[in-house]
Amino acid sequence: MNGSPFSSLTVFNTVKFDKVRNNSSPLLQQAEKEYEQGKRTLNTLKIIDRPLWKKQYADAVQLLENEYQLRKEILMGYSDPQSLQKVPFIIPVKSI
Repeated sequence: MNGSPFSSLTVFNTVKFDKVRNNSSPLLQQAEKEYEQGKRTLNTLKIIDRPLWKKQYADAVQLLENEYQLRKEILMGYSDPQSLQKVPFIIPVKSI
């Protein structure tokens, strides 16, 4: 992720915001590529046949999946903020 406009997914200035918004398709492709690479890496590991290590592996797979889904939804949210309302793991803020 070095050098990508969202090394940190938080956007605080309009230049960065516009850069992410205007390049959402390549950034989503980059996120997908990094996710697939992470999956390949995890799938090549030889897991010790013990419950502790099997659980560690399952947790690592779930973490990778969750991080990818979050990144994808955040990127999509820059282009279409309304899409964030449909994400099941993001709790909407209620207006006062």
